[in-house]
Amino acid sequence: MTMKKNLNNKTSNPVLVFSPLKRFIGYFHSLTAAAAAFKMSRSSIHQACVGPSISCCGLYFRFLANDIEIENGDYGTLRLEEYDSCLLYTSPSPRDISG
Repeated sequence: MTMKKNLNNKTSNPVLVFSPLKRFIGYFHSLTAAAAAFKMSRSSIHQACVGPSISCCGLYFRFLANDIEIENGDYGTLRLEEYDSCLLYTSPSPRDISG
């Protein structure tokens, strides 16, 4: 896994996309960009990012944590479970506190 800390991610809320096999396949600078690319509603993707839904149209979505950087080597290799477990060691996500 090649994820590393990044403190420069402060202006937008990037969205990560994981395949049905739970491998990282896409990065979008915003929820709106991800929704437009997949022709999905923003709210459906948002629900998949924060927890009410597990996935949307077979894909898994997550907001990129502010202190994590995704690198080119992560495409196709980073697993959803690895990303989620990394979040446990950073700030709490809405998934963790929505209870």
